[in-house]
Amino acid sequence: MIPDFDVRIASIVKAIEDNVLPAIAEDRPLAREQATLAVGHLKIMAEQWSYVECHAARCLADSIAFGRDLLASVASDALAYGPLARALEEAGRARPIGARATWAIRNTVASATTAAIDRLAVGPDDLWDQITPIVLLHARREHDRDRAWFAGYGLDSEASTLPSIAELLGDGRTLAPQVGVA
Repeated sequence: MIPDFDVRIASIVKAIEDNVLPAIAEDRPLAREQATLAVGHLKIMAEQWSYVECHAARCLADSIAFGRDLLASVASDALAYGPLARALEEAGRARPIGARATWAIRNTVASATTAAIDRLAVGPDDLWDQITPIVLLHARREHDRDRAWFAGYGLDSEASTLPSIAELLGDGRTLAPQVGVA
């Protein structure tokens, strides 16, 4: 029998809390702090692990939407945005298996989007003005999603206002959204 991830993570946490931490001498505060941080990370990972693929798919879908919105707003400058258009086309055809593959595609799209924005920064002001609302909207969506995803760390002073991970992703553990977008 192979225990599931919840049991495995809980076992590691228990081993550290019951055996490792008590064995670390009081005069080793850094070692104690690091062991405590490891326990904290493991507890958050226990909350997140069953949503990782859905979260990655959501981040990719948002990156694709952002890139497409950006392209649509500056369609007249095809030469500068060719790499972004190609990255979006490839991402739209992709059918990644697993969170790592999904993140790799998301990172490719995000890099192409960043490069396109960098080109705009040195271009005409009217193009920059055109994309500013699009950039701000995407940044807000990403910011809100990331705040909810990392709320378990307890560093957000308004964590009580954030959705749970299940609410954030629509309890998408059983059905991740389609990544490829036509």
